[in-house]
Amino acid sequence: MGPTIQIPTNRKPLTSSGLSLERLLRTAESTSAIIGVEAVAGNHTISSIEKMTALLHRLDSPNLQVIYDPVNLIPQDGLTETQESFFNQATAAFGSRIVAVHAKDFRIDAGQKKGTLPAGTGELDYPSFFRLLYQQKPWIDVLLVDRSPGTAGPALAFIRSLVANPGDSGNTPDSRDPI
Repeated sequence: MGPTIQIPTNRKPLTSSGLSLERLLRTAESTSAIIGVEAVAGNHTISSIEKMTALLHRLDSPNLQVIYDPVNLIPQDGLTETQESFFNQATAAFGSRIVAVHAKDFRIDAGQKKGTLPAGTGELDYPSFFRLLYQQKPWIDVLLVDRSPGTAGPALAFIRSLVANPGDSGNTPDSRDPI
């Protein structure tokens, strides 16, 4: 089992096996590297929009960026608001700091978020997600997650269809985009 990072309430450094996120960030800054942090709902250290925002404010550096996985950030028992409202909160809080997004899907079954599915096969409101995301990050890297050789083609076709028609954002990648 890997190291665990805890956010203490007494504002001491975030540590993992003797290394601190602050130390890693200083190294990233001195080498022009980027540290990408992903929030995951549940029992993870950065488990909500609020905790991600607090981390970004506390360690305010352009070298600390967000890997945004909307499926991982949705709580296990689902949302009390619409997905679009949830995406609005996230993009308002840290949209300018998103360096990449994960594309996968989920379903709510018996009130619980189930599995991670290939993009386009579940309940994620991708049209709203991409419309809001492209308003701030029209050239963002989209990484397909939880796909296999049998599902990669359909998932990629689904994402490409959204990239080609991102709604009313007015921002679309051109033919040079690798997607």
